[in-house]
Formats: sequence, structure tokens, C-alpha cells
Amino acid sequence: MIIHIGDAIQSLNTNALFNIKAPSGVDIDNAEIDWLDGTTPISKANIKAEMERLQNIEDNKWVT
Repeated sequence: MIIHIGDAIQSLNTNALFNIKAPSGVDIDNAEIDWLDGTTPISKANIKAEMERLQNIEDNKWVT
């Protein structure tokens, strides 16, 4: 499974409301995120770090 921007945002803030405009669901560097209903914005650096952390977990699920 590929971890997407929205996965990382939800991992960091389960109550976050947002819209994402990005060339792909994983391109955080070129993404535009609209934070809705007073959701506190999360920095792209924090989102990127969370994407990497979650992807590492996902990638290692099947390693024995």
C-alpha cells in the first residue's frame, strides 16, 4: 500500500478537515492544502515526515 498525503494528515490529526490539490496523492512538495472549518494547518515538513514513517511501517509489515 502506498501512503498518501491524506493518510499522513489523518494520522497526525484525526479530526482534520481539508482539501488537497496535488499532481499525485504522494507529491507533498507540490500539493496545495486547504484547511477547513478552523483546522490548524500542519506543515508540509511534518506531513512528509509522517508519510515516510507510515510508509516504513507499511513496507515492513511483510518482512520476516
